[in-house]
Amino acid sequence: MSENLIVYYAPEIELNPFESLLREKSIYLREITPSNLENIKSGEDLNIFLINNKFADCMNKEMSELIVCPDYSNAIIFINGDQKQKSNKICDDKKVFLYLKKPIEEYELLKAIKSGFSYLHSRLECKRLHSELGYQTRKLSSLNEIGMALSAEQDYDKLLDLILLKSREITNCDAGSLYLVEEDEGGERMLSFKLVQNDTLTNLTLNEHTLPITKKNMAGYVVITGKYVNLKDAYNIPEGEEYVFYDEIDREFNYRTKSMLVIPMRDHNNKIIGVLELINRKKAKDVRLTSEAIVDAEVIPFDEKTWGLVNSLAGQAAIVLSQTIQKMYELQELNNIGIALSAEQDYDKLLDLILAKSREVTNCDAGSLYLWEETKDEGNRLIFKLVQNDTLPNLKFQEYALPLTRTSMAGYVALTGEFVNLEDVYNVPKDADYTFNKIFDMKFKYRTKSMLVIPMKDHKNKIIGVLQLINRKKSKNVRLTSETIVDAEVIPFDEKTFGQVNSLASQAAVSIENNILYQNIRNLFEGFVKASVLAIEQRDPTTCGHSERVSVMTVGLAKLVDRTASGRYKDAHFTRDQIKEIRYAGLLHDFGKVGVRENVLVKAKKLYPHDLKFIRSRFDFIKKSTECKYLEKKIGVIYDKKINNYQKYFDEIDKELMEELIKLDNYLKEIEEANEPTILEDEMFNEITNIATKVYQDYNREERHFLTPHELNFLSIRKGTLDEEERLQIESHVVHSYEFLEKIPWTKELEAVPNIAYAHHEKLNGNGYPLKIKGDRIPIQSKMMTIADIYDALTARDRPYKKAVPHERALDIIGYEVKGKLVDADLFDMFVKGKAYELATTKS
Repeated sequence: MSENLIVYYAPEIELNPFESLLREKSIYLREITPSNLENIKSGEDLNIFLINNKFADCMNKEMSELIVCPDYSNAIIFINGDQKQKSNKICDDKKVFLYLKKPIEEYELLKAIKSGFSYLHSRLECKRLHSELGYQTRKLSSLNEIGMALSAEQDYDKLLDLILLKSREITNCDAGSLYLVEEDEGGERMLSFKLVQNDTLTNLTLNEHTLPITKKNMAGYVVITGKYVNLKDAYNIPEGEEYVFYDEIDREFNYRTKSMLVIPMRDHNNKIIGVLELINRKKAKDVRLTSEAIVDAEVIPFDEKTWGLVNSLAGQAAIVLSQTIQKMYELQELNNIGIALSAEQDYDKLLDLILAKSREVTNCDAGSLYLWEETKDEGNRLIFKLVQNDTLPNLKFQEYALPLTRTSMAGYVALTGEFVNLEDVYNVPKDADYTFNKIFDMKFKYRTKSMLVIPMKDHKNKIIGVLQLINRKKSKNVRLTSETIVDAEVIPFDEKTFGQVNSLASQAAVSIENNILYQNIRNLFEGFVKASVLAIEQRDPTTCGHSERVSVMTVGLAKLVDRTASGRYKDAHFTRDQIKEIRYAGLLHDFGKVGVRENVLVKAKKLYPHDLKFIRSRFDFIKKSTECKYLEKKIGVIYDKKINNYQKYFDEIDKELMEELIKLDNYLKEIEEANEPTILEDEMFNEITNIATKVYQDYNREERHFLTPHELNFLSIRKGTLDEEERLQIESHVVHSYEFLEKIPWTKELEAVPNIAYAHHEKLNGNGYPLKIKGDRIPIQSKMMTIADIYDALTARDRPYKKAVPHERALDIIGYEVKGKLVDADLFDMFVKGKAYELATTKS
C-alpha cells in the first residue's frame, strides 16, 4: 500500500514514550489539532484516532464528522475506557475499533495500532474488491447485452456498423475504424477497410478499400504481430516502433487524432480476422473535438481496464462476425449453386449437378437421386435416376423403377415427407418402417455408414423426388476403401448440414420443375416451328424439306467456321445458343411466303394457266374465223356465174386456208415455247412481238390483237417466269418473314433470329434484297444461309419453273456467284471442303 500510516491522538493522551518505537514501524504520530485535521479531508492516508471520553465529549460537529463517521480509512481506539464507559458522542460500538485502559503497556499499544491498520487495510481491500466486483459485473452485463445485440443482427453491413459503434460506446471514443482480413483472387491476404465513424466529423464517409498487410501501418502491424497498439498521442509514436501514423485525414478534415487503441479481433480459433481502431477516448461523451484546445482538455489515454473491455468485446465481435461471414459464404454458395442449377438446361446434366453439389456442400463420399413418377398403368413409383461414388468412380449404373413403399428409405421419405438421418445404416432403429439393403455393399465391397435421406419439395410443397447422401467425410479426398478408414473418416450429418441440404433440395426441386417446364415450352415451340414450316411447304409442295435442309446445312457450316483455326474467320465462334439461333433462322427463313399470293408463289410458266387457256381459245376462234372467211370465198365462187370450174378455185382456196391455219398453229406453238421458264432469246422475242401485232375480228367485227398487252408482257420475260411486279412480290417474302419473326418474343439467346433470316438474300456487292446492304454489314450467319439456300434451290427436286441440277453443276453456279462478288468466298470454300452439303442428303 502507498498510503501514509498516521496515528492521531487527543492532547490529554501522553504518547511521547512511544513515538520512536512507532516511527520505526513507519507510523507517524500527530496530535489532533484543527490544522492537522485538514489533512484528513484528502482521504489519502490511513488514520487511527486515539481518543478518550473527555476529548470525545468536547468534539465539535466538524471533528465528529471527520473522526467518528465510519470511513474505510479511519479507525477509533478508545483509551481509558471500556464498553461500560461510553461517551455521549460515541455511543455506538460500531464506531469504535478497540477499547484500551490505562496504564498502556508498550507492546499492548503497538499491537492495538498494528491491528487497527490491518483492519483498515482489510476494509480498503474489501472496498476495492467490491468496487472491482461491481465493475466486472457491469462489464459482463454490458458485454452480454452487446453480445446479444451482435448475435441478433443478421445484416452483415449493419453488424459491422454495430461492432464499431458498441466498441466506441463502452470506451467513450470520438471516432473509430474497422478493418477485415480478406483474400484477393490470388489467395493473397490483405486488409479491407470497411467503415469509419466519427462524432466530430458526422458527415465523414470513406469508400471501402484495400491495403497491403505490412508492419508500417498500425492495422497491418497488429495483424502480423498479434499485439495491440496503445498510444497516448498518435503524433508522438515511441522511437523504435515499426509502424507510423498517417495523418492525411487529419490534414484534409482539420481533425486531431490523439489517443489511439488498435486491437486485433480473434475468432474462437484465435485467428485474427480483423482489426478495431479506436480514436480519442473522451472524458465527456457529448463533447465534439473541434479544436486543439478541446482535444488537449478532453482526450484521455486508454487505460488497462478499457483495453480489457475492448479486448473482450473484440473477441465477441470476431466470433459473431466469423459466424456471420461463414453463414454468408454458405448462403452465397447455395445461391451460386441455385444460379448454376437454374442455368443448366440439359435435364440429365441438371440431375447430375444437383447430386454433385449436394455431395460437395456436405462432403459426402456418395449419393443417389430418385424422382417421383406418376403412370396411368403402374401407378406412382420412384425412378432411381443416378448414383455417384468417389470411392467407386467407375461404378456402372442404369436407371430403373422401384415400387413406392415405406420399406425402402427413399420410399419412406417420398411418402411421408420426413427426412431420415442415420449415424450408421447397419443399426436402423427397430421400430422404423424402413430397412437398409446391404446387397450393394456386399457386391462392391463398400461400407455404407452415415446416411441422410431428404425429400425434394417444389414451391408448392409437392414432393418430386428424394436426395440420398451417403458417408459424410472429415476429409474431402479420402477414399473409403476399408472398414478402418470408414470408422476413422465417416461422421454423422449434423443439424447445420441438414439445413444446407434441405435448402439445396428445395432449390433442386424447383430447378427440376423449371427444367421440365422449359423442356415443355421448348417442345411446344419446336412444334410451332414445325407447324410453321409445314404451312410454308403446303403452299408450295415442290419446296418440301427445303427449310429443314437449309437449316441443317447452315448449322453444319457454322460448326465448320467455329472449328477453323486459320483464315479470315479464325476468330469467329458460335455458342450453343447461337447455333440454336442459326437453326431456327434456317427453319423459318421462308415463312414470309405465306404472305405471297399462291399463284405467284407456285407460278411454273410465264403465263398463268388461265391466260394460256384464253390464248388457246382465242386462237381456236381465230382459226374458225379464218375458216369462215375462206368458206365465204367458196360461196362467192359459186355465185360467180362466169366461173365454170368450181373445183379448181376450191383447191386454191383450201390451199390458202391450210397455209393460214398452219401459220396460226405456228404462232401458238411459238407462244407456248416462249411461255417456258427458259431464257428468251432475241429472235423469239421478236417473233412474239410480231405475233402480238397481228389482228383479228371478234364477234362484233371489232379488231383485236392476237395477244393482249398483259400477255405480251409475261411472254416477254427474258429469264424465269416472273415479271417485275411478281418478282417484287416474291422478294417481299423476306420482309414478311422478318415482320413475322420480329413479333415473336424471343429470349435474349435467340433475339438475332429475325435479323439472320432478314439478310439471307443479300449480296456482297449490295445488289441483294430487301436491304441492299454490302459486305461486312451482312451477318455472317446470313452469309452462310445464303450459300445453303442457293445450293438447295439448285439441287433439290425439280420445280415447275426449273429443273434440278447435279451437285457439281450447283457448286459451279455458286462459284460464279463468288467470282461475281455476290457470295462469300471463304465461307463457300469451307462449305465445299467441309462437305456441309452432304448434311442435306443425310437429312433427306
